[in-house]
Amino acid sequence: MSIYLHEAQQVFAHGHFPPIERSIHQIMKEASLLYCIPKNMFQTHFLEGRLSLQQTIYAHCCWVYIGHFIQRLGTEYSTLTSVLDAKNSAHMELLNKIKRRLRTETFTADYLLEIISQYPDLIRALYLSFASYHYVSVREEDDSFAPNGNKVLSDDELEELINKTVVNEHHEMVMTAFRMFNNSVLKTNFYTPTKQAVSFRLDASFLPAEEYPDPLFGMFLVIGSEFRGFHLRFKDVSRGGIRIVKSRSQEGYLMNARSLFDENYNLANTQNRKNKDIPEGE
Repeated sequence: MSIYLHEAQQVFAHGHFPPIERSIHQIMKEASLLYCIPKNMFQTHFLEGRLSLQQTIYAHCCWVYIGHFIQRLGTEYSTLTSVLDAKNSAHMELLNKIKRRLRTETFTADYLLEIISQYPDLIRALYLSFASYHYVSVREEDDSFAPNGNKVLSDDELEELINKTVVNEHHEMVMTAFRMFNNSVLKTNFYTPTKQAVSFRLDASFLPAEEYPDPLFGMFLVIGSEFRGFHLRFKDVSRGGIRIVKSRSQEGYLMNARSLFDENYNLANTQNRKNKDIPEGE
């Protein structure tokens, strides 16, 4: 593909036209995001001018994250966990069935999408908070990826803004999960111009201890054009493999997506205990 560019007919605040190299650099970074996620769930907002390209990709990644980690089991599940015998396999199987049913029936992927789509203004504010921490400028002049010229809200201010904007408790839970995502991301390649997929290293401390009693050492979420996946480890130096789950239908995909993280966590945890006498973890 060949692209021919001309100088933008816009005078910036400092009084001169932006250099052509800046436009090329901007196109490179946005093209890399489109390459990783060519059809994101919020592209209509971009087409209609409500969100920028990077904001829609950010919202898409948060939508994936929230689908796996929004807290929806409640205190009743914790109470039931404490009552049942953890060594009883029948009890644990019952808990797993209850967990799957609660997660399936409360927040489906479509329901999350419907909620998030109602709040483009909140997405912009939350993206600025994300970008202000993770964006690293490689040029003297800032580009539109950076939150330049916009007020970046603190976490407390974002919490207050969400509480004032949302219309009910479910919406508050979903949009608050954006804040949880921002606070959990330790490192990301979101702003790297050359990448095959968008990836995030997460601080796993947000995982509820009653559901995931063994703390993770490392946790990575990777999102590509036709896949999503997790890399989990219980020690700094670990060994393991790759499990690929392919779905034959849309229904099968949704089912596999819902159980993806739990299956990965349980598999890595089992291997870690099995290899307890081997120096490397899993």
